[in-house]
Formats: sequence, structure tokens, C-alpha cells
Amino acid sequence: MARGWARHAVTELKSVRSLGDLRNLNEKVHYLLLRVRGEFVRGTSVPPSLQIEPTNRCNLRCICCSGHSNEREKGFMDFGLFGNIVDEAAGIGVKRIHLYLHGEPLLHPGIGEMLRHIKSRGLAVTLATNAMLFDRRKIADVMRAGFTNADYILLSVLGFSKQTHESIQRGVDHERVLANIADLMEYRKAHDMNGPLIETVLYRLAENRGEENDYREYWLKRVDYARIARESEQYADLREGIAAIALRTRTCHHLWERMSIHWNGDVALCVADIDGTYILGNLKEHSIPEVWNGEGISRIRAFHRQRNFEAVPLCAGCDW
Repeated sequence: MARGWARHAVTELKSVRSLGDLRNLNEKVHYLLLRVRGEFVRGTSVPPSLQIEPTNRCNLRCICCSGHSNEREKGFMDFGLFGNIVDEAAGIGVKRIHLYLHGEPLLHPGIGEMLRHIKSRGLAVTLATNAMLFDRRKIADVMRAGFTNADYILLSVLGFSKQTHESIQRGVDHERVLANIADLMEYRKAHDMNGPLIETVLYRLAENRGEENDYREYWLKRVDYARIARESEQYADLREGIAAIALRTRTCHHLWERMSIHWNGDVALCVADIDGTYILGNLKEHSIPEVWNGEGISRIRAFHRQRNFEAVPLCAGCDW
């Protein structure tokens, strides 16, 4: 664990080339300390970050993702709506945009324009993708966004071996993903960019158990970070139906850390609200602070502070 944190610190420090980069690093450290100390639960008048869904369509059918079976209408976020949300976020002090939710962001035809708009407004961005669509043309489009060391690209690669990767992320081409990631790293190097920082992520599942060490050793030689995410019943094999999860015992930090926005402007309770069962408002009609400080979310936060998780079925059956 100590070695991992040391490597993380060295990687972050290597990305610092200017006073602006140092300010970005300080912002990230400050955010991490707030999370570790649990200070987000004290409340903020605006969300520290927004999680925006460019689309809920996906090119894969991963066995650990219910996105392909959710009951919501499929669609793509209109750029006018997107621009209004980002502009408001920048004006009220939101710090970061997570440009992904339930779907593959690179399917959105305007993903490059979206990223450029985020960066033009001075916000940090995290983009997550399965990397299947990250060919050289898409890489060039995305990497012209104006990234800095404040930004991240997360690559969901859920297996070390070809067999495991392709059995979990159905429809993926293992060799293509490896080639695309190599091209992405080469592009950043060729253009002497100090951002975005690039990370592969493996969520622990029964199907990839035992591959963690090989995965970490392989990817740490090729990207900035190789994260092994904790095992969660939320990623259980959906072929067997929804897993039985023990009643929640801890307060969820997501309720204070980020706002989850579906492609049509609906604000969901959190990332786990896949079907939009708990819609708190719509950003076509309401401002970000109106929803963030509204009665609906405030009531649910109160339940969490009281540890009355059973009052919200979605929360009671979630182990995030």
C-alpha cells in the first residue's frame, strides 16, 4: 500500500511543469483530504463535481453492468443543454466534470467538443471509456481538448488475459483495446503533454480473480496508474439477477461529492440510480444549486446522517 501511494505521488509530481500545474496538484490534494476526513458530509452549497452522462448507449454488454438493461429511454445529451450546465457549473464554483455515467461517452458524436468546452471554462475533467472506440482519429479529437495535469482518462479494462477481458466485457476486442491504449500514450508523448493522467481500472469480479498481480505489473509499465477497485456486489454477474447485498452500514459520500445528471437533464439521486427512480429535478428547468439544496436530496442526506438507510431502498441495497 505504501509503495502504491509513493508511486502515485511521484507520478503526480512528474506532471508539474508550471505554477498552474502546481495549483492543480494542490486542488487534487485538497479534494482528497476532504474525502479522507469525511468533511464533504458537512455539506457544501454547490456540488464539488458533476457527473454528466453524454449518452446511456453503449457498444458493449459487460456482465457486471446493468446499463444495457436499464429501463430509461436511450439518447444523447444535446450540446446546448450540456453547454448551459457546464457554464453554470463554472460560474458557481464546481471544480470537476466526470464525463461518463451509464454508457460509453465516445459514442457521442460531439465528445471532443464537449471536452474542449469543459476545459475552456477552466474546469478539471475525468473521462471514462472502455477504449474500444479510441482509434487514432478519436484520440486526436479528444486530446485536442486542452488537457492539463488536473485531468484524467480512466480506461475500463476488466481482465488481464484476452479470455477474461472478452468474457466480462462482451463485444470487446482485447487486441484492439491494447493497441488503442498504446496509441493514446504515444500521442501524449509525441505532443509532449503533461496531461491527462491515464489510468486503467479493473473491478474485482469472480471472473477476473487471480489476475490482479499480472494486471498491475503489465499496466504499470504502460500507463500512469493501474487501479484494482474493491469488490462490490454492485458488479455481480447480472445473469444471476440482482445480488443480495447486506444492509448498508456506512454513510455514502457520493451524496455530498457529486451530482449525477442523465443525458436528458434529469438529476438522479446518485450513480447507482440507473433507472432514474429518484429524480431530484431537471437542469432544463432548475439551477444546479436549486437541485443540490432541494428538499428531496436534503431529506435523503438526513436519513444517511441518522444512519436510517432503510428509509431509502436504493441506498439500503447498495454497498458503494
